[in-house]
Amino acid sequence: MRETTSGHARAPELTPGGAAPLRYEPGLVEDVVTRALLRRPAAHEPDALAAYHRRREVLYELPGAQRESAFVRLHRAVFHDLGFEATVTAVVARHAAALAAVPTLTMERATSPGDEAADLGHPGPAGRPGVVRMVARRFFDETLVPFLDHELTHLADLVDPAFAHDPDALDRVAPHRRRIVQQRYRRAWAVNVDGRLARAGRRPLAERGEHDAALGTAFASLTPVAATDMRERLWAGPRPTHGELLALATTVPARAPRAEGAPCPLCSFPTYRWAPAPAPAMAEAIRRDIATWQPDEGLCDRCYERFESTPVPAR
Repeated sequence: MRETTSGHARAPELTPGGAAPLRYEPGLVEDVVTRALLRRPAAHEPDALAAYHRRREVLYELPGAQRESAFVRLHRAVFHDLGFEATVTAVVARHAAALAAVPTLTMERATSPGDEAADLGHPGPAGRPGVVRMVARRFFDETLVPFLDHELTHLADLVDPAFAHDPDALDRVAPHRRRIVQQRYRRAWAVNVDGRLARAGRRPLAERGEHDAALGTAFASLTPVAATDMRERLWAGPRPTHGELLALATTVPARAPRAEGAPCPLCSFPTYRWAPAPAPAMAEAIRRDIATWQPDEGLCDRCYERFESTPVPAR
């Protein structure tokens, strides 16, 4: 056991309900603590912020080598005292059995909401550690618990042999399609995760209908009816395997190529201005760059301009 600066003796890592040791990136903890103390109503605890700063000031008297670790202990102690640690620990404990193969689980700070995600780290002697990245402001709204449930379910899928995750699968997708395939995969998986959470009696991160806009963007070639049907199948159906999600993400669009808003087969961006059929020389140049492209798929005007300005190599 180690003494913290708040005077409470506790272990530096928790093991909720038999799960992997739970760790926190110091930067996330400090960010949460600082925000929390600034947000606490002065009428309730008028001296809380002042007391925190007094404790900080004492630490500046320590030698440099000791000062940094002392600040880490201070912030972790306040994080614990404010109840944040208990909230995270309780959610992780619910997923302990599903995450039994994860040797450690670390909560890290995300730089923006777009960077929030759960993932596996590089393999080590005990397996691949789990990481959940989140922005600090998650701790101050009602989405914290649904977010953790959602991301830990993703993590549990990744380590489940039945899911058969293949981390190298995206490398085998044609380079010009990787972005859209990854986006589709993530959107479809998120719908299924939230559906499973809802059926388990937990609050999903996004409700059933809230996924429609994201699915519509990722699967821009689908009609609204087809997109709704996909959402219902993902929400109410069993968990798909990694291979099934990848197949869904790489499926040929459900409506004809060159439809308004359908993704360009070259750059994958939603397209509203389709170029005329390219001349044979340009079509040949496109296929040299992207071997899987066929002329009847079309291309957007921007890609047309790019290939039009590309010199055709002499034979």
